[in-house]
Amino acid sequence: MIDKVEARDSSLTSEKKLMTFHEVADYCDVSKRTIARWVKDRAMPVIKPSGAVRCGVVRFDIDAVDKWLRKKPRSLNVS
Repeated sequence: MIDKVEARDSSLTSEKKLMTFHEVADYCDVSKRTIARWVKDRAMPVIKPSGAVRCGVVRFDIDAVDKWLRKKPRSLNVS
């Protein structure tokens, strides 16, 4: 499910379509491990919501993910 979330961070526009870690793995049709590796390698664009209760909470802007997927380097292996 993709939520429309009102952004609290001034660097974001007023509304973005955000996905969770698990949703983006399904959307990209890759394993959660692959998403974790892309995030760790800072290859995939992520948003760290301000006021996130837990450390390590990230969200993915669907538009940024689509753009990144179109330009994704072939060197990033998919598992």
